[in-house]
Amino acid sequence: MKNKLRQILGFGLLALCATVGRYLLVSKGMQPFPNFEVVTVAAFIGIMILDVRVALFIPLVGMVCSDLFIGNPIFVGEKMNQIVMFTYSGFAFVALAGIFVGERIKPYVSSLRSRSVFCMAGAGALLVLLYDIWTNLGWWYLMYPHTGESLLTVYTLGIPFMAYHLISGITTFICIGIPVILYSYRRQPNLILKKFIGGIWKRSVSSASLPRS
Repeated sequence: MKNKLRQILGFGLLALCATVGRYLLVSKGMQPFPNFEVVTVAAFIGIMILDVRVALFIPLVGMVCSDLFIGNPIFVGEKMNQIVMFTYSGFAFVALAGIFVGERIKPYVSSLRSRSVFCMAGAGALLVLLYDIWTNLGWWYLMYPHTGESLLTVYTLGIPFMAYHLISGITTFICIGIPVILYSYRRQPNLILKKFIGGIWKRSVSSASLPRS
């Protein structure tokens, strides 16, 4: 019961932060380029501290709710509005990739050290780059002729946006992600301990099952 309550509260807080953060950044003009890293970092924090089956819904809820507050049309109107097919699915890819990345860096972010900063910065850069590659493909598919030349043009024009997103992603993952994750682990140290024990047990079982020469 206590764990369920923690999952619900954690999900609610992270989804709320993603929604409010994106709403303020987009609708209030608080950024030089469109930037959704607040949703990305909220989703990744959820993957690191919550059940992944719960965390996967954080970016979807954050995007849908913030779009409703902003007044963005969804799947209607001009082709430009249909980009949500790629933005929403982009965050789905980011969340799935976040599971893979999170499992590998979780042992290194249990305390504040240079390696934890490096791992979180790398995770932020990788996930943001994945999102931008996918959504740029969406712009090309919806707005440009389907030629190799126009595809190259889209990615070339997107370089300033991608550079800004990379800087933003690295910054939010370090300045927001690390403190929240460390706080959660210190409140519940068994989370990281279970990962260590589970990983060791799986490796030992795999080693024991190998044929001996």
